[in-house]
Amino acid sequence: MFFLRFILLHLKRRKDPKSIRIATWNVARFIELAKNNNQGSHTRLRMMELIQQQNADVLCLQEFHTSTDPSYYNNIIAVKKLGYPYYYFSFDNDGDRHYYSSIIFSNNTQSLTAALSATHGLH
Repeated sequence: MFFLRFILLHLKRRKDPKSIRIATWNVARFIELAKNNNQGSHTRLRMMELIQQQNADVLCLQEFHTSTDPSYYNNIIAVKKLGYPYYYFSFDNDGDRHYYSSIIFSNNTQSLTAALSATHGLH
């Protein structure tokens, strides 16, 4: 936890407007899949707050889970609400209406295109 706090404090510096800030995190399915009011759901909310605080242009999230089942969290919608409307996700099926994979979010189309180009080796 110390290491994570160090990184988060370090990233609070002002971002050069000519640069692209990329944040990556293995979110481990955001700890909680089903909508409820337990400790896992509170941890998930805190994780969303930490993501928003990074002020990144591009988010690369591993072990990302989302669902179209209304009793589970749709984490794509949750992250989009944080200011990341653009994303690339492969929608690997992880069960009935559950999807699990890595995902790339961006706050603008140019940053997403650049991230995808770097990821896929496009020139």
